[in-house]
Amino acid sequence: MVNRMSLEVSVVQGIIDLKQEDDVNRNNPIFNGVFLSNRDVSEKIFGVRTAESSVRRVWREYKQFGHYRGIVGSDPIAGGNIEASTIPILQGKKFVITSAQNNTHIHEDFFNSLLKYCEAEGAELLISTFHYNKSGFQNAHDNEIWFDKRIKPYFINEGVQLADGLIFNAELNILPTARNPCSGFDTYNGDASGIIPHVKMELQPLPSPKYDEARCLYTTGTITQRNYRQQKAGQLAEWDHIFGALVVEVNDSGDWFVRQLHAESKTGNFYDLNSFYTPKGKSKEEFHVCSIQFGDIHRDKLRKETADMCWNAEDSIAATLAPEYAFLEDVHDQSRRNHHNMKDPYYLFKQFTDKKECLKEEVRLSVDLFLEVNKYCENIVVVSSNHDLALERFLKEQDYKRDPVNAIFFLEMQLANYKSIESGIPLETFKTACEFVSNEYELDNVQFLLEDEPFRMHGIEMGAHGHLGNNGARGSALSFRKQGIKFNIGHSHSPLIKGGVYQAGACVLVGDVGYAKGGSSWAIGHIITYQNGKRTIITCKNNKWKA
Repeated sequence: MVNRMSLEVSVVQGIIDLKQEDDVNRNNPIFNGVFLSNRDVSEKIFGVRTAESSVRRVWREYKQFGHYRGIVGSDPIAGGNIEASTIPILQGKKFVITSAQNNTHIHEDFFNSLLKYCEAEGAELLISTFHYNKSGFQNAHDNEIWFDKRIKPYFINEGVQLADGLIFNAELNILPTARNPCSGFDTYNGDASGIIPHVKMELQPLPSPKYDEARCLYTTGTITQRNYRQQKAGQLAEWDHIFGALVVEVNDSGDWFVRQLHAESKTGNFYDLNSFYTPKGKSKEEFHVCSIQFGDIHRDKLRKETADMCWNAEDSIAATLAPEYAFLEDVHDQSRRNHHNMKDPYYLFKQFTDKKECLKEEVRLSVDLFLEVNKYCENIVVVSSNHDLALERFLKEQDYKRDPVNAIFFLEMQLANYKSIESGIPLETFKTACEFVSNEYELDNVQFLLEDEPFRMHGIEMGAHGHLGNNGARGSALSFRKQGIKFNIGHSHSPLIKGGVYQAGACVLVGDVGYAKGGSSWAIGHIITYQNGKRTIITCKNNKWKA
């Protein structure tokens, strides 16, 4: 029989924790689980299902007053400070950041690999702790909580500023079973980006005013092993449990760069750019990466300095990482004759005055780009993308008689497409256009994928641009995640990691494209896939991609 007049603090806290978690799940549009009833909570807390009235009473009073009879945990609800707390600034140029769960063994090999990495790279290791009580609610007694003593020297459990515009929110204590650990933290750091300690490895883009630097929320992955309650929330969380960390670099100008270190579960080994780290140390050999998926290119709007940073310069991303494959998406822009602006006289007049009307010239820019990327990457894969496909839509919908600048090219392309249809060959309009203008340059090492044509490496589908979703809907990272395999996609121009879906950013700046208005989460970002199938996203700023 439950004493309805007096409940222990730990019991009250347990009820509140479970009900809060249940509330979050109910309000989450992508959560498809079975929610907790008061009887379920009663069984978890009291061991019986008949004390639901106590659960109801605690939760009702807590929601109404913000506390139950003046208590939250073991502290009185009353309190407060007049002054806002200040966030200390860490001094340093390179940090490695991960998380650790209480009462859980560490991944020995991964921990040793991280130590070797920090030693070789001159980085500071930071580990934020979080608590998860497998007995069913979160208020474990202090004398029952332990962490491996070897990781204690690296503990940090207060928010710190790593660089101007980047905060490590080490004070956060988020359940490892949370489906969306970044949810609700959009404005937690104001206009700064944030790093959240959590077992998942995610990257969530956040909007900023159009010409401000894009913001992101990152989660860290963890150094501790899988240790979950074998019920739905825990079993789902095991799938997204990542042995990983983030590396943060800060250059002399104050620009910061974040990328993911994703370890092999069995060995604890991991890649970082050209280097490979094991518990024994850094490999003497430099490695080339499996592939780079560059952010959406839009060649006609691409700045020279961005192209130099990505693939033209000797210290470019492509030159440094020497990928086996380069995946290119939205290479073409089609803004010169796009269905969105064909009836806009002001836009068309501006194209005329800027001398940007000739589509054949725009296609030639794409072919030139293939030559540039080919200097450092032998295999180029052009993924079927909505802007590339817009050239075909132009042929279907527009009248060459009203467009003398493009009339001959229009008719050449139209004839080629009709001959393809007659021969039973699938239309590849953008490929055909590139072959028309390629002159003596052979496109044999450039593979053009058809729409929905798969290209899978290391279990990752790389042939989807991202504009086509499920069952005819528009594409999104969440829709691809539901397909149950890993994807590298683009299209949205905002770097993102959600489960097994990695989304590249763009190669163009939001102010250069002309059609994007309002706040934006666009960023220059590329997906790197390593030889073991692990991935990282490189985000760039001020024409730099690392410190």
